[in-house]
Amino acid sequence: MHLIHKNANKGVVNISPKKVEIYNIANNTLREGIDAPLFWTHGMTTQYMDSFLVSPGYTGDDCCSLNRNNKDIYRYNDDGTFTLMPGKHPISPHYNTGGMWVDDLC
Repeated sequence: MHLIHKNANKGVVNISPKKVEIYNIANNTLREGIDAPLFWTHGMTTQYMDSFLVSPGYTGDDCCSLNRNNKDIYRYNDDGTFTLMPGKHPISPHYNTGGMWVDDLC
């Protein structure tokens, strides 16, 4: 499983399942990034300010210990690391549903 996010400013980031690859659209180069904090599979990415969020559906230390009900959200940082965000999804995003931001309707 590969999580791929395309961003005009950052290029394309490919996460498979802990290995991160960053493709620069402007100069057509590929480089290895810092590993993701966990083994990630089945998820989605969402544009967020000048970066993006990763919502892996399944997470674990390896492919044999996956939490199949993950609701965590991570932000991709400029230094190539990921930050666990304080919010959670109401349900696991393992169905690869796309995400988008809307105004607070409450």
